[in-house]
Amino acid sequence: MRRFHLGLLWKFFIVLGLLSLGSLAILSAVHMRQVKQERLEAVDRQLRQAALALQFGISGDSLRALPLEEGEASAVLNPTYRSLASRIREYQRWLNKENTLIPIKTISVLRLENNQARVIFSTSRALKFLSQQTLPPSVLLRVKQGQIELYHHAGNPGPQSSAYVPIVDGLNNVVAVARLDVDPAALAQQLPSAWGMMFRYLAPGLLLAFLASFVLSRMVTRPIDRYVAFVNQVSEGNYHLRSDMHTYDELEKIGQALNVMLEKLEGLIETEADRDRLQQQITSLLRIVSAAADGDFTVRAEVTADTLGALADSFNLMVAELSRLVHDVKAASDQISKSTREVLLTTEVMAQGAETQAKEIEATYKAAREMADIIKYANDRTLQAAKSAQRAAEVAQKGSLVVKKSIEGMHRIRETVQETTRRVRLLGESSSEIGEIIEVISEIANRTNLLALNATIEAARAGDAGRGFAVVADEVRILAERSSQAAKDIAVLIESIQVGTSEAVQAMEHGTQEVEKGTKLVDEAGTSLKQILEMVQVSSRSITEISGAFQQQTKASSGIVKAMERIATIAQQTAKGARKSRLLAEQMERLSRALHVAVAKFRLPE
Repeated sequence: MRRFHLGLLWKFFIVLGLLSLGSLAILSAVHMRQVKQERLEAVDRQLRQAALALQFGISGDSLRALPLEEGEASAVLNPTYRSLASRIREYQRWLNKENTLIPIKTISVLRLENNQARVIFSTSRALKFLSQQTLPPSVLLRVKQGQIELYHHAGNPGPQSSAYVPIVDGLNNVVAVARLDVDPAALAQQLPSAWGMMFRYLAPGLLLAFLASFVLSRMVTRPIDRYVAFVNQVSEGNYHLRSDMHTYDELEKIGQALNVMLEKLEGLIETEADRDRLQQQITSLLRIVSAAADGDFTVRAEVTADTLGALADSFNLMVAELSRLVHDVKAASDQISKSTREVLLTTEVMAQGAETQAKEIEATYKAAREMADIIKYANDRTLQAAKSAQRAAEVAQKGSLVVKKSIEGMHRIRETVQETTRRVRLLGESSSEIGEIIEVISEIANRTNLLALNATIEAARAGDAGRGFAVVADEVRILAERSSQAAKDIAVLIESIQVGTSEAVQAMEHGTQEVEKGTKLVDEAGTSLKQILEMVQVSSRSITEISGAFQQQTKASSGIVKAMERIATIAQQTAKGARKSRLLAEQMERLSRALHVAVAKFRLPE
């Protein structure tokens, strides 16, 4: 039975096939990561839709009214609790019927207590009533903000995904949290297996690589094996044989040279001695050929002037070509080994950089979420400031109207005071005229009194005839005295009126001055209030613009947070891929060393 000979080229092509398989392994890892990301995004969409539907199906006010402190037995007998449990179980059956991707394994309702949560209801018997559950900090923060949070974590038997849904009351306060857990086994079935994906790529690649290696090696070794068999037959004395191989390369030239040699050999061999000598030369040549077939390419056939000289020269040419080819293979092996080591070092650097990048992106993601919270807080305060500025503008507008009316009133008061001053002055002038009239009356009264006195004297002189006239004169005197006294009293009153009028005029003039000053102050206050109103309106517009900018920043920061979250996930996956690439590079480096060892078995001329 013919022994199968595993030559150098066969080993070389096998190693190249394994290196190709390493590249296919990297491609399979990248494709698996993409498929896994797409499957997780589909699961996230299903969870988010289920969470939104559940959020509208549970009332926070009814949960707040449950008598939980009385124990599980009392809560189970409560109609509201029983209705809640029935509705949640029915909702779970409906979800698992509608969603064919991943079934919902458990739905739990948790009551928030500070930073902890207690189980109110669960479709899983493993969660006891009022048992304490710890929520991750990121989930707790998002739920308190009234937002649905999706949470992925490693578990047993595989990765687990959950959705946390805030349950709010009529005042929009978060009173409880609903948690939806998918079936881990079903989720693990949806996610691609690393070994399955690897065999999916490696099995065809392995088959193709080995087929290509076998075909290429046979293309090189089969002509050589046929030449060896042909030479062995010739060495047994079958000089009539001829080489009929058509390889269209140097080997075909060797076959043609052998045919020419055999034709000449048959014509030259005449005696048994020549045959023996030729047999020895052929045996020596065959030993050299056998040594070359075993990997010793340092041997050379002796070129003589006889018939075997051309064969020896052709053999030396073939060995030189094979030596050059193996030398090129060895150089390529060294270059592959060097390149593989460089790839390994680069892969290690990339793996470390990817892990560092993942950590930095995670820190940046946390900072972006904090920035988004700060921007949201600033946006809320800016909206409040805008409302306050608007109210201040309205108050300033009303104040401006009040000041305007006050200015108009002050102007009317000033006109009234001026008119009153004018009338009081006229009254003073009239009292002065009355004083002059009173002086005339006093003078008339004095003269009348004097005339009455003279009449009395004359009546006394007349005796009885003048007695009646004396009585009249006496009455006239009394009337004159009373008129004089009345004129004096009126003069005193007129003087008092004149003094009061003068004081009133002075007071009115002082009041007019004060009214003028007040009018100026009110005018200045109106001008200042108008400026304040304009400034408040400008501030209100500025605050409104700032509020609009903050709202845009809030939307942009939300987009940044989501983008950073996706980038963080991709960075983590990239880090995992880099670690796998490093392992594959290590395998390639070991294979290149094996190729170098295989090539080193052959001896080459210096």
